[in-house]
Amino acid sequence: MSIMKQTKFYILTIVSILMGFSVLAIDFPPWDVPEAEAAKENPLPMEMKYISEGAALYNTQCVACHGVNADGMGAIPAANLSTDAFREQSDGSIFHKLVVGRGTMPSFKALGDESLWKLVLYLRSLGEDLEEVVKKKASVLLSTKVEGDQKMLVAQFFELQENGKESPVANAKAGLYVKRYFGNLPLSKESLFTDEEGKISLPFPTDIPGDNEENLTVLAQLEDFAFENVQASAVLPWGTLLPEDSFTKQWDNTRALWRGNTHVPYWMLGMYLGIAGGVMLGILYVLLLVRKIKLAGKNA
Repeated sequence: MSIMKQTKFYILTIVSILMGFSVLAIDFPPWDVPEAEAAKENPLPMEMKYISEGAALYNTQCVACHGVNADGMGAIPAANLSTDAFREQSDGSIFHKLVVGRGTMPSFKALGDESLWKLVLYLRSLGEDLEEVVKKKASVLLSTKVEGDQKMLVAQFFELQENGKESPVANAKAGLYVKRYFGNLPLSKESLFTDEEGKISLPFPTDIPGDNEENLTVLAQLEDFAFENVQASAVLPWGTLLPEDSFTKQWDNTRALWRGNTHVPYWMLGMYLGIAGGVMLGILYVLLLVRKIKLAGKNA
């Protein structure tokens, strides 16, 4: 490879890297909103029940692009909703943008005006000083019930009153999960809401793999924005044992890549060493090319 070709190669590589960083640091152009739309006022008061419903909408409609913290760090480049510039907008401006959409952001008009106003309240709550909006405290009681061959998992949530008394948390979103290696496995495909007694319950599946003693860790948590985070867990012998030759069974708590025991898979170790070695050789090759270019420049 000639000096000129090597130089072009490095220039293209640097340009490609800079273009990649430019995507991450993309600056979104101004978004003008008609004065009549910007002047619209939110018909809903800043109450926790509406903020909670707006948070649920955000988690289903917006979080993929704008990120968990609304900072624009989602799957694709999106606007940062936690900046002062965003908070300085009127409610009407935010509502208008949700209705019309722009670029990769679709229109959310189909959700209905009331839902969008709730979403505006939630976005507004991220930066406003909401001293009057205080999250409630709650507790949870996790229990089991066995009826014949059917095992039931039951969670009951209570709101903690200032006078020390408790009252059931009714009509609140909650969840039941099984703890796994890379997150929590929901036991229901649909959202769960507490009944008038503050309870949620589910028949426990009979096909969830447990550890070597058939144990599982189950979790119950309150997911209503109006309440502080509350969670309870328990270890239950309700799991199933995997066959000895099962690939999944090899992945237990004793696995470590550099341990000298039967838990080390040779194919994984070989793949790891191959990839690591290839990367190191690539870096060494680039360094040698850089040195060669420098020497050629001195001798020119």
